[in-house]
Amino acid sequence: MKDNPAQIIHSYAQYFAETGAVYRNALPHFNNGVIDFTTLSSEGSLLAYELLESMLAARNFSKEVSVDFQVDEELIHLYFESRNAQKNKGQQVLGLGYPLLISQQDNELVSLPLFIWPLTLESFKKQGVWKFEYQTERPVQLNPYFPYFMRTKYGMDIEPDLQEYFGSKIDAEKLALFCNHLASSIQLEITSQQVSLTACPGTNELDCFTEQGALQWSGVLGNFPFLPTENNLKNLNEYLVQKPVELTNHDFGTEWTDPWQASAAAMTKNNFITLVEGPSATGKTHLLRHLASNALANEGKCLIVSSHIAALKAIQQSFASYQFDELLLLLRDEITDKVLLSELIKARAKGKFPAATDMPKDLRISLDRMQRKKESMEARYRASRKKVFGDNNWAETLGLFLEASQLEPKELLNSHLDEQDFHFNETELEQIIIAIAEAPGLFNTLGTLNHPLTTLNSGIFLHYDEKESLDFIKKTLQKFTQKATVLQHQFIRIQNEYSESLKNHYSQYFHDLRNIALDLKDKISDYSSQFGEELRKSGKGTLKLYGIFSDKFKQALAYREDIFVAYEALQNVFAKHLYFEHHFEKTDKNIDKIAQNMEGFSEHLQNWWRVQNEAVKDELLRLTHKTAHPHLNFSERLKQLEEDMEAFVDELNESGLYQLPFQCNTLTLPRKQKFLEDKMSLMEQTAYHLRDFHLFYPWQKFWFSQDTLTRKVIKALGRVNPGNWEAAFKSWYFNEALSKAYDPDLPVEDYDLVDYREGNNAIITRIPEEIRRIWSKRRVQKADALRKAAENISTNNLSLKEMFHHHAEVITDLLPIFLTTPQMATRLFQAEKLFDFLLIDEAQSECVETCVELFPLAKRVVVFTTREEEEKGYSALPQFLRQNVVKPCVLQHFYAPRAADILRTEAAPDIDAVMINGRFEEELNANADEADKVIHLLNTIEKTSVRTYPSVGIVCLTVPQRDLISTYLLRIKQRRQTGFETIQQLERNGLGVFHIDELSGHLFDLVILSATFGETGVKNKLTGKINVLNTPAGIAGMHKLMGCAKNKLHIIHSIPQSSIESFLEQPTQEGTFLLSALLRGKRLAAPHLPEVREGRETWEAQLERLLRKEKPEAYFRKQDGFLVMHDPAKERDKLLLTDGCFAQTDNTDFSWEYDQRIKWETEHGIDVVPVWSVMWR
Repeated sequence: MKDNPAQIIHSYAQYFAETGAVYRNALPHFNNGVIDFTTLSSEGSLLAYELLESMLAARNFSKEVSVDFQVDEELIHLYFESRNAQKNKGQQVLGLGYPLLISQQDNELVSLPLFIWPLTLESFKKQGVWKFEYQTERPVQLNPYFPYFMRTKYGMDIEPDLQEYFGSKIDAEKLALFCNHLASSIQLEITSQQVSLTACPGTNELDCFTEQGALQWSGVLGNFPFLPTENNLKNLNEYLVQKPVELTNHDFGTEWTDPWQASAAAMTKNNFITLVEGPSATGKTHLLRHLASNALANEGKCLIVSSHIAALKAIQQSFASYQFDELLLLLRDEITDKVLLSELIKARAKGKFPAATDMPKDLRISLDRMQRKKESMEARYRASRKKVFGDNNWAETLGLFLEASQLEPKELLNSHLDEQDFHFNETELEQIIIAIAEAPGLFNTLGTLNHPLTTLNSGIFLHYDEKESLDFIKKTLQKFTQKATVLQHQFIRIQNEYSESLKNHYSQYFHDLRNIALDLKDKISDYSSQFGEELRKSGKGTLKLYGIFSDKFKQALAYREDIFVAYEALQNVFAKHLYFEHHFEKTDKNIDKIAQNMEGFSEHLQNWWRVQNEAVKDELLRLTHKTAHPHLNFSERLKQLEEDMEAFVDELNESGLYQLPFQCNTLTLPRKQKFLEDKMSLMEQTAYHLRDFHLFYPWQKFWFSQDTLTRKVIKALGRVNPGNWEAAFKSWYFNEALSKAYDPDLPVEDYDLVDYREGNNAIITRIPEEIRRIWSKRRVQKADALRKAAENISTNNLSLKEMFHHHAEVITDLLPIFLTTPQMATRLFQAEKLFDFLLIDEAQSECVETCVELFPLAKRVVVFTTREEEEKGYSALPQFLRQNVVKPCVLQHFYAPRAADILRTEAAPDIDAVMINGRFEEELNANADEADKVIHLLNTIEKTSVRTYPSVGIVCLTVPQRDLISTYLLRIKQRRQTGFETIQQLERNGLGVFHIDELSGHLFDLVILSATFGETGVKNKLTGKINVLNTPAGIAGMHKLMGCAKNKLHIIHSIPQSSIESFLEQPTQEGTFLLSALLRGKRLAAPHLPEVREGRETWEAQLERLLRKEKPEAYFRKQDGFLVMHDPAKERDKLLLTDGCFAQTDNTDFSWEYDQRIKWETEHGIDVVPVWSVMWR
C-alpha cells in the first residue's frame, strides 16, 4: 500500500481541464457548449428576466420559446447531451450558470459561474420550439470550481462566507449582498450593486475585465456534468487497511457460482474492499446478485450503486424473477422518487401486516448441515490450492520435488543445511540455482574447499583480474616477509640480551652474598681458635669487665663486635633484592646463634643459585615491558619492540592481503614472537601455493560473488559432491518446503459432491421464499416505527434526503436493497454501517473521490469493473485500488457470446459491415450519408419470434454524429413521417443513440454502428480525426462497443479498404486496429477456455512417470489441459484429477465441480478419478 495514496490520484484541477471545463470557462465565445441566455430568441431578454425572477423567488417556472435556426442547432446538442446524461447516468446536467466571475489564473482566462440553477429542456412537435422548466425542488448547485479558484488564487476559504450569506436558500437580496462582499474582498469590478441580467461580455470587453477581474450579471445555458467534491481523500489509508466486521452468516444465496465467482465471494469475508474484474459476460452481475441475495438471506442490507442507469435497471430486472420487487427500489431522481417512496411508505404503513413466522425447522437444519459440510470441503480444497512455493500449490511443488528426487535423494544435505536459514521463495531458489550451475566445474577443478589460498582477501578476487591479483599478492608477500624477518631478529636479539643481563645480575648478587657469608664464617672460626671456647661463650659485659684488667679480653671484645657488624652487613645486602626466602633468627649478640643462622642462610643461598637457569627461562616466558627487571633498563626497548609489532600487524591488516584481520592479543614477548613466526609461516604457505593460483582464482572470484546463504549451500554440496548438484539441492529444498507447508487438511479421500449438490440445490430453491419471509417478519417487527415514519413524512412533506436523514433505519428495513448512482447516494445517505454491502457496479469510470465518500455507509465494499473499458491514465476507482495493492479477483468464464467480441468469445462474431462511401464533414464532425443509412436500416428491423422488437442501440464515433442521428429521429416523430410508429415502438424497447463513451452498462440485441469517419472533400484522403480512437478514451470506448452487442453488430462505414488494411497492420494503434478488425469480422484471439489449467506440467509429468512404472502398458494424453490415461484393459479412459477438483482458483463451488465431472463422464465418456497428491510424496 502507498504511504500517501492520494498522490496517485490526478490533480483536482484536471477535472476542470477535461469533462468539467465548462465550470472554469463558461463564455460562449470560448466554449461552444454554452449559450448566452439573453440570446435565446427575440424575446430572450424577457425570458431571461422571467426565469431569473422565478429562480430567485423560489417559484416554479415553465415557458415555451421559439428560437432561430442557429440557436435551435445549439439547443439540439444541449438537449441530446442532457437527455443522454439523464438516461444513462441519472444526472440533471442542464442548467443556468449565473452570475459570472471573470478573471485570470496562470495567465489563462477564467469565466466561472458562481451557481448553477438546474433546468429541463423539452422539444415540441414543431421544430424550433422548446420548453424551459425550473423546479424549486431541485437544489441550486455551487460551482465546484469556485471554492477551488478562491483558495488557489486568493488563499481564501469561501465556504464560511457562503454559509453566512445564504444559509439554506438563495434569493435576490442575499445574492446581491454576497456578490458585493466578494467584489470588495478581492477587488473585483462589479457592474451593478443589484441583481440584474446582462449579455455576456464580448471579446473586446474582456481585456479590461481580466486585468482587474469582474463580477458580471450574465447567465449561460449549458450542460454542467457532475464532478466530485475535493475533500474526500483524508481517510483513504484507513479504508485500504480496514478490517471488515466478522461474519457468522451462511454462504448460500439464490445463485450458483463458478470457481472464480466463489473465490471473489470468499474474498469479501476477509476484506473490507474487494475488487472484481472481468470482461463482458463473465458473470459480474450474477456474482453481484449472489452477494446481495446472500446478504438478504442473512438479514443484511445492500446499497448497489453505478453511474450507469442501464446497469442498475438490468440488476433490478434480474431480481424480478425471485419476486423481490417489494424489497428493492431504484432511485434516479430526487423529485419523482420522493413521491414514489413516500407513497410506498404510507401504503405499507396503512396496509395489513402478515403474521410473523420463523424459519422452517427443516430449512434451519439443512442450512446448518450444508454450511458445515461446505466449510469442511472448502478447508480441504484450500489446503490443496494454497501456495507452497511461489505460485505453485502443494501438488505442483510436489512435482518439482519428484522431478529432482529421482536424480538425487533428499537426505544428502540434511546434516549440512538448516531449513530455518531459508525463505523458500522463487527469487531465493533462482539465485542459488544460478550459482550451483557454475559451481561444480570450478570446484572439481580445484578439488577442495579448504585450499591454503582461501585465507586471501575477497577484494583481491572481486576488484582485480587474475594477473593484477597475482602481482598484488606477490608484492605484498615480499614486502611483509621482509618486515617480519627484521622484526623477528629484533625479538631474538633483545630476548638474548635480556637473558644474559639477567643471568649476570643474579650471578653478581649470589657471589656478593656468598663472599660475605664465607668471610663471616671465617671470622667466627678465627675467634674460637684465638680466644677459646670459654671466651666465645662469654657475653659482652663479662668481656668488658675483664678487659679492664686484661688486654686479651679487650681484644676479644673488639673482635666480637667486628663479627656482629659483618653479620648486619650480610642482612643489609640480602634485603636489597630478596630473590629467595630466608628468615634471620634473633642472635641476642650470641656468636653461636650467628653461626647457626649462617648455616641455614648458606644452604638457602645455594639452593637458590642451583635453579637460576630455569628461573631465567621462566622470566623470559613472562617478559613484557611491564615485567622487565627494573635494574636492567630494558623496559623502553621492550615497549618500542611491542609497538613495532602492533604497527606491523595493523599494516598487514590494512594491506588487504588476507580476508580475516589479525589480532595479536598476547602480552609476552615469546608469544608475540610466536605469533609473528606463525604469520611468516602463513605467508610462506601462501607464496608456495601461488602455483595453484590459475586454478584457484576463478573459484574464489565465484565464491566471493555469492551471498552467505548460497555459500552455505555450495559448501554443503562440496562436502557430499553429488553427481547432480542442482538436483541434490532441489530435492532437499522442495522436500523442506513441502514439510514446512504441510496442512493436515490436505485431501486424501473424495468429496461427497452428490450429497452437496442435492443439498445445495434444495437450499437455493428455497432461499427466495426464505428471504421474503425474513423481511416480512422484519416489517412486522418494525410496524410501529414504520407508521411513525409515514406520519412524519406526510405531515412535514419531507424531501427524499430528509426521509433518509430521519428514518434511514426503518426505510431500509422496509426496502433492504437500494439501487442508485454514487452521486445520489452521497446526497441521501449519512448513517455509518447502514448497509452490510456497498456493491459498486460498472466501476470502470467511477472516480475515487465520490466512491470513497460512500465507504463509511457499509460494512463491506465490492467493486465490479471491466478492465478493458477503463480509460488508461484516468484515476478511476479500480485503477486506484490496484495501485494500492488491492488484488483483483478476475472472472474468467464466459456465460454468453457477444456478437462483436472479437477478442474472446467462442462463437463466431455476428458482424455485418456495409461500406457506403459517405463523406465526413470535418467542420461538423459528422457524416450525413451514414446518418441517412442508419435511419433507413431502422425501418427494416423486424419483430422477434415473440412479436416484440429487439432492443437496439445506435452507436456513433463522434458526438455531432450522435446529435445528427438523434435529430433525424426527433424530426421524424415531430412530423409523423413514415416509420415514426416503428421508431416509437423501438424506443419503448430501449432504442437509444449513443457516443461510444456512453455505452457502459448497456446491452442490446442489435447494435448499429455508424463509424462516422471517412474520406473528406479531398478524394481518397481519410480524415486524421479518426485517430481519436487511439486515445485512452477512444480505446476504452471501442471495448465498450465490443461488449454491448448481444446478438448482432451492423456497421455502416465510409472507410476505404486500403485504410482498413493499413490499420490492421498497426496493432499498437489499438483503437483503429479494433475498428478495422470489426469491419472485417476478424477474430483477434483464440477462444477463451477457462477449463484449461496452467502450471501443472511438472506434477503431471511426474505422475505419469510413476504410473508408467505400475502400468507400463498404459499410455497418456492431454485433453483440454487435463491428464487422461488410457488402459487397454479398461473400456473407458480415466481423467486423473489432481486432489479431486477441476478449479485452480483460491476457492471453488462444489456444485460446479459436480457438473464438470458429469460433463466429462457423459459428453466425453471419460471417468474422473481423483489423485491425492499428498499420498505420492
